[in-house]
Amino acid sequence: MSVRCPYFSREYQNDPRDDAASLFPYVLTQRAIDAGAGLTLGTGHPASAEELVVLGVDVARSAAARADFTVVMVVAYDLGTWTRRVLDVRREKGLEFDAQVALICDLTVRHGVFTGMIEDNGVQQWLLDALNGRAETRGRMNGHRTGSNKANLQEGIPRLALAFQAGDWVIPSGDPVSLRMARQFQAELGAYGYQDGRFGGVGEHDDTVIAAWLVERAIAWIEEARRYLDPEIVTMEDLGIERIKIGPDW
Repeated sequence: MSVRCPYFSREYQNDPRDDAASLFPYVLTQRAIDAGAGLTLGTGHPASAEELVVLGVDVARSAAARADFTVVMVVAYDLGTWTRRVLDVRREKGLEFDAQVALICDLTVRHGVFTGMIEDNGVQQWLLDALNGRAETRGRMNGHRTGSNKANLQEGIPRLALAFQAGDWVIPSGDPVSLRMARQFQAELGAYGYQDGRFGGVGEHDDTVIAAWLVERAIAWIEEARRYLDPEIVTMEDLGIERIKIGPDW
């Protein structure tokens, strides 16, 4: 018998996806929420010296009342353990463009954001331009064009699922506000999966999931930069090539 996620059912009417068919089943996301039982959203648990703070932004295309939400997710990424610890999530509807810029700038300063990734499908280029014009965010924000790559195993939302499966995500749930946001995130994640051979979300909203995926893209950018700045030294012995002596000491 299949298991259904009660929070997903409550958030999305008519229970559109069975939990067993989800890329993010309830048991998987609940583990991340349980790991954050002693944490709350905000500045009460700042990043440590071993963590870099990254930010993902899914931008509403309109400030209209029926538009999508603007979601900004701030995460502390541990360079040693690869843990993604959520520090803050803002989910706002009806924000004018200037208010979206102000929100991102405020969170960047408040949490000491190292770098951020923003959905950039053309319409959102105005946001990147505006942020590059602000001292708080200049040079810190990058754009990522979304589309069919959402389903890609290495670069898409399945990469986010792999991080959850590895136990790398920690979602604060230590107070009512944090728990409510955790349940929203969990419900949106639960709506993602494969149906009739096609990948996607069937819920009313997926803004929080996209913000988290863009956090993963920012982390991938950091790890690529680390490999470039700290290249691995490979010796001839590592490659199975016998060392040739050219003298008594060499």
